[in-house]
Amino acid sequence: MDEAAKKRALRLIPYTLFVVGTLQEEEISAFTGSWLTQVSFQPPLLAIGVNRKRRSHEAIQNSGVFSLSFLDSDQKEVARHFFTVSPGAGSRLGDYAYTLGQNGCPLLEVALAHVECRVHEALETGDHTLFIGEVIDVKMLRDAPPLLLSETGWKYGG
Repeated sequence: MDEAAKKRALRLIPYTLFVVGTLQEEEISAFTGSWLTQVSFQPPLLAIGVNRKRRSHEAIQNSGVFSLSFLDSDQKEVARHFFTVSPGAGSRLGDYAYTLGQNGCPLLEVALAHVECRVHEALETGDHTLFIGEVIDVKMLRDAPPLLLSETGWKYGG
């Protein structure tokens, strides 16, 4: 297989960027995600891919819950903050204001919308786990175009 062609072709898949909130015991955290799809209407199920080497993977696996805070096309710096690897517990949310959802996960106040999920199923797929979450609550905060990975100049995948 031509590795360069594979990367270029797979990077044509459009990705919306969002912040995934997690909870582990009493510690909350968050990271920028880009792998999301709806997999069922009834019940409403979403699937996110999470790298198994990341600390947040363990948090979702252990708690069975996660949240999504969707970003708008002008919030690249918010996404950048949550893309970096966390230096340690308690520092991940920085100065970003948030509330806790009914599932205990953080919801960014600057978001377009919030979605809260309870893990319905987890599938190990290569170096990531596909967490399928049942939507338990949703809030629309405002209307704006979502932030797309292709608009940032960043690359993930391939």
